[in-house]
Amino acid sequence: MIRIKTFKSITALFVLSIIIHALIATSIFASMDPAEIKKRHSEAPFHITGEVIEDVKIKDLSEETDGAYQLRKMTIEIDEVIKSEDSEAQATSVEVFYSYLPLWRAREYVGGKPMDITINDVIEIWLYKGEYGWEPVLSGYSVEHIKYIEKRNEPIPEPFFHYMERTMATNIQYNLSGVVMIGIAFSILVMFYIGFRKRSTR
Repeated sequence: MIRIKTFKSITALFVLSIIIHALIATSIFASMDPAEIKKRHSEAPFHITGEVIEDVKIKDLSEETDGAYQLRKMTIEIDEVIKSEDSEAQATSVEVFYSYLPLWRAREYVGGKPMDITINDVIEIWLYKGEYGWEPVLSGYSVEHIKYIEKRNEPIPEPFFHYMERTMATNIQYNLSGVVMIGIAFSILVMFYIGFRKRSTR
């Protein structure tokens, strides 16, 4: 009887730890609130669609941020001005400054969405006047692709050892998810079995 109670306690703790793990994982990788994004976009002074015709590095910030990171500038040939200040209403192109974090580093950060831009993309973008000039209101959240070029340019190629480390971590996480699911199923079966035995011994 003591063994059954002990086993039930261990099973309960196991299930609880799995639930906590799942909740923590969900909060870490949660996206930004869509209502907040919509509000910030509605306040943006410059809202356009257009084609990216140039994308260049302005400054390498890797040493300052302890990893691959750049300040870049893209030039957008404007198709449509949806909202603008009077001085920009007749603009045919615009230079947009943005912080570039390689997509292969994106999982290391929480809360933001990296810019995913390459030449010939056609995008809708919301802008504000920042430190360098026009900048996206909410980084990657302020870019919607109308035309997405499949062959992407990666200004900072991923180092081989980082690729190996990232691949291993992804595989471990994938396998761990499988183990967690199996553990949940096993715990449920054990609890049903214990309940059945108790009922049959009465």
